[in-house]
Amino acid sequence: MLTTKPSRDDNLIALFDLVDSYLLHQKALAGAISQGSLSLAEAKYSLGPTSVSQIQYDSRMQRTRFVNVRDTSESRTGESVFEEVVEQPLTRRAADGAKISEGDDAKRTGAANPLAWFAPLPPRSLRNAQTSFVQAAKLAIRLAGVARELESARLRCADDDKAEAEGQERP
Repeated sequence: MLTTKPSRDDNLIALFDLVDSYLLHQKALAGAISQGSLSLAEAKYSLGPTSVSQIQYDSRMQRTRFVNVRDTSESRTGESVFEEVVEQPLTRRAADGAKISEGDDAKRTGAANPLAWFAPLPPRSLRNAQTSFVQAAKLAIRLAGVARELESARLRCADDDKAEAEGQERP
């Protein structure tokens, strides 16, 4: 089966589709951050300004989510892939070397959900803020992937323009 090189028009259509997708993701990200900020402000108002602050952070705080960026140079596009936010299970060892499961450790320290640092029964607004910021993190990862694709499409269009300009100069 023969593969044909996409035409200049196909590359431009793909570029404009990616610009549209980028703008939609950017708008959704701004909305999620805005909603999270409003929910956090509401939680600060209901719990008091000192109840939701850095003072409440657990000193043993560790990340519970991370972003994995893979370089896929073996693929056709040669671009990096941004994977979704992944929850990392926490396992710790006791002094005698025995493993402590996430549930047992969480019961002892209350660290399974970071909302427990701020209130024993966190209000709905604080839970909504957490949900909004988790969604914003996922949207930011998707936005980074779309931005990478957009740059690749822009380079393809620039190469098409350069090839067209060289073709016109030769005759």
